[in-house]
Amino acid sequence: EDGLRLWAVMPNGNSVDSSRVVETPSDGEHEFALSHRYHWETLGAGVCPNGSDGRSTPYLDADLQVRLSVEPAGAAYHFLGDGLFDLWDLLLGDRPADASSSLDWLSADYPPLGDGQTITYTLHYRNQGTETATGVWVDLSAHYALRLTPGGDHLVVNLGDIGPDEEGTLVFQGVVDTGKSAVRWASVEAQVYDDAHPSSGPPLEWMWADHRVDGDGPAFLGVQEPTYLIPAGENTLHGYAYDDSGVPLVTVEVQGAGTLPCPDATPQDGHWSCAWDTSGASDGDILNLRLKATDGLGQESGWTDWQPFLVDAVPPVVTFDVSATGVLSGSLLPEGTFALAGDVRDDGGVAEVEVCVDDECEPATLLTGAASPSVVIQEDGPPAPIAIGAATPCGGGEIVRTFTVTESFPIGQVSVGFVAAHAHRDDLQVTLQSPAGTSVRLLDDDGVSGTNLQDYDLFLNDTEGVGLADLQGDQDPAAPYYELRVRPYEPLQAFRGEEAAGTWTLRICDLNPAADDGSYYRSQLVLTPRHAAATSGRWSYQVLNDEPLDYVTQTLSLYGTDVVGNRTADPTTMNVVIDNVAPVITVTHVVSSAVYTPTIPVLEGVVSDGGPVSHVRVDVQTPTGEFYSDPVERSGEAWRYDLHPPTAGTYLLWIKGVDKAGNVSTAGPFEVAVIPRPTIYLPVVARSYVAAPNLVVTRINATADDVQVVIQNVGDRPVTDEFWVDAYVAPDTEPTGVNQTWSQLGSQGIVWGVTADALPALVPGGVLTLTVGDAYYWADLSRVTWPLAEETLVWAQADSANTGTDYGAVLETHEVIGTEYDNVKGPVDSLPLTTGAGLTSGEGPSPGHVEERLPPRPQTKTGEMRGWPRPRYTHARR
Repeated sequence: EDGLRLWAVMPNGNSVDSSRVVETPSDGEHEFALSHRYHWETLGAGVCPNGSDGRSTPYLDADLQVRLSVEPAGAAYHFLGDGLFDLWDLLLGDRPADASSSLDWLSADYPPLGDGQTITYTLHYRNQGTETATGVWVDLSAHYALRLTPGGDHLVVNLGDIGPDEEGTLVFQGVVDTGKSAVRWASVEAQVYDDAHPSSGPPLEWMWADHRVDGDGPAFLGVQEPTYLIPAGENTLHGYAYDDSGVPLVTVEVQGAGTLPCPDATPQDGHWSCAWDTSGASDGDILNLRLKATDGLGQESGWTDWQPFLVDAVPPVVTFDVSATGVLSGSLLPEGTFALAGDVRDDGGVAEVEVCVDDECEPATLLTGAASPSVVIQEDGPPAPIAIGAATPCGGGEIVRTFTVTESFPIGQVSVGFVAAHAHRDDLQVTLQSPAGTSVRLLDDDGVSGTNLQDYDLFLNDTEGVGLADLQGDQDPAAPYYELRVRPYEPLQAFRGEEAAGTWTLRICDLNPAADDGSYYRSQLVLTPRHAAATSGRWSYQVLNDEPLDYVTQTLSLYGTDVVGNRTADPTTMNVVIDNVAPVITVTHVVSSAVYTPTIPVLEGVVSDGGPVSHVRVDVQTPTGEFYSDPVERSGEAWRYDLHPPTAGTYLLWIKGVDKAGNVSTAGPFEVAVIPRPTIYLPVVARSYVAAPNLVVTRINATADDVQVVIQNVGDRPVTDEFWVDAYVAPDTEPTGVNQTWSQLGSQGIVWGVTADALPALVPGGVLTLTVGDAYYWADLSRVTWPLAEETLVWAQADSANTGTDYGAVLETHEVIGTEYDNVKGPVDSLPLTTGAGLTSGEGPSPGHVEERLPPRPQTKTGEMRGWPRPRYTHARR
């Protein structure tokens, strides 16, 4: 060894020195010198074996070759012909039934046979020698679930002498008989003898043929979907059904409603489906069903346990959360893009929320809580591997490991991970017991898989497509763990419907503790609830409107879908109005210059919008650089504006239109030159001429927290008498004349008393601006609820009250000569602006003027102002 020195070879020309083996070129025959010699003590010197002494029987030059084939196909193999010398102990000792599963080169795809199926065996023989093989006979033995016909367990067939180059066949039959043995194999053993190889020694050839036997109906079958909750209507049952012979038919029985045949066109894939109509069921009904499967050999399983299903016929409840988004039904929104949010709830589980804008629907973003109850996963990993061997026999010496589960729910599915090392893994038996006492064997010697295969690294689940009998090769117990997913020895569905909480017990033992040892590494218990779902959640959605929408109503509808497909039939809806388009302002007439008068018509035009126009106003820049705003006069879409210039000069005007949504459009500026009135000297001709002051309201500015009134004397004499000014806030009746104080016409109003210290400002053409809280504001005669609502109508009247006269406190030009009363202005709309000047009712400064000569004010019909005690008027303001 390692020196390439030949010890001995006989005869001197054989495969060892064949040209097919020897690579050294040579013209002659390859011959080897012997470094050792053969020696038989019974032979004399120079005497060779094989009868050369004339006394012993020589070996004949007969070369009988035999092969075994089978129909249907199975695993056929030969000890000498297939060179299985290394399996001497496995094949020629106490050969196990699953010996052929240890031969990797044999096909494992042969289908199993069923009870009563006939197997035809053909033994092919040929004598390739130069001499006759004499006295050839075959010894046939049937093992396990095979019976020879005829012959039962044993049959001897004489072939006689077989001459040189003679060949032939021996055909014999057997039948599968599952009642003969519980071992699911049908095996035949054939030993060939002749005169040169008598039965007292080893046979000329030793052959076997093995067939797996399927003697039972399917053991692994169940419903995977739905798991528990079903709708009232069309359902599709999806399940698994595994059998070595395939499962072409699953029968479903609905308790109290008959059976449903569920044929499967692909019986070998392990999956089946079937339609189930539950249209007649009501919400909350519990329907029970069970299964039975028929394999490809016609063998039926038993019925599974009843499995309950709960009918859910009610869709989710979906609501808007107005507080989160501020979007109310009927809201007027100035932006086309806005956010919606809300809540969704369903007792069975929420799946989806859809938001429909008019008829276009899209899924909302849905955020739900964790499904409840949740899957329980518990790991058992001892600090060091636990020995499996002589100290852990089955029947009392088991390794016991426990899992304590605190979560409480009905079980839908159980899975187990298991890792262990063992030289003969078929020797391991592993059992799982539930808190209710149900016990399932996870691993055991199935008599089908390879006896000599080593180690386990498995994840066991009933629904896996690979069974224990299909495992090939050794496994690796090192991390990562639970890599190979297979079905267990017995179905884990025995635990379905049991309570999860309690102590689960895993027992590991060795069926053959005296033979080989191993180690338990770790395991994992996975408990899946029968039904787990999130029953509530929050949804959000962004409405996107890219195009212009001018006061367009959109209908928003909410649809919810639960986990079984129930969808909202009567959705929650709200209407919103989208207006992201500003009004269109058109100026049709502009006066660019005019001679000074107290009132100058300068602008006219139209304003249009898809919805209501809230207000149109003119922003005015005076010649001195001051700014103020004035409302326009409107009639439908038409508007006009009269400028009231306090002095001559150049005025700049901007027209602003605001719709209900707050969209603003502006036109301007427009320049108006107010020219001073020229002095014309003419003869004085007086006919009924009266010189007197004339008080008018030139402007009212009303905002959310202030009202400003501008008074001007457009007469030709200064004002010398103190007078009242009333502002009417949303009155019941429009003011038209003197002595109509605000409390007589409505519930809210403002009062100013213009006293002597203000009168110097009211020379001819003079202007006085009054605001809430100024020196002339009378808080105890005023009443306003701040802030003013947008578009509140406001009027104002100068020289509004004096119970002693029918013209007020100031005798004005129009009152002397009897022309039209011009002291009242309005209405104007309040604007959504704030100035910070607003005061609540009853607040206000007291200027401290003692010698006031304000005229008395008329009372309401009840003798009191609305909502207040009747005031007492004195010259000193309180």
